[in-house]
Amino acid sequence: MPPICGCARVVLDHSKAILHGTYGMRISSIMFLLAAVLSVIGAVAHEVLGSPKVLAPLAASNLPSDVIWLHHFSWHVGTVAVLIMAALFIAATRSEHRRVLAVFATIMSAGFAGV
Repeated sequence: MPPICGCARVVLDHSKAILHGTYGMRISSIMFLLAAVLSVIGAVAHEVLGSPKVLAPLAASNLPSDVIWLHHFSWHVGTVAVLIMAALFIAATRSEHRRVLAVFATIMSAGFAGV
C-alpha cells in the first residue's frame, strides 16, 4: 500500500470505525432501523390513508356481509404483517442473529412489493 498522508489516514481510520461500529451502532443496524421506520410509516399509511379508500366503498356495496368481513380482516392482517416485518428489522439491530432476521424481513418486504 502506498504511503498515506496524515489527513487521509485519519479520514480512512474514521471511515473504517464507522463501518465496523467502533463509534456506536454498526451501519447495518442503522439501515435496519431505517427499514423498520419506513415499515411503520407504510403500516400507518395503509391503515389511515388506505382504509377509507378501500373499505368504506366496499361496505357501501351490495356484497354479502361475510365477503365484506373477509376483506376487512385481510386488510388488517396485511397491516399486522407489515408491523411484524418492522419488529423483525428492529430485532435485527439487537440480536446476534441479525442477518437471519433481516433476510426474513427483507423477503417479507419483497413479497409485499410483488417481486
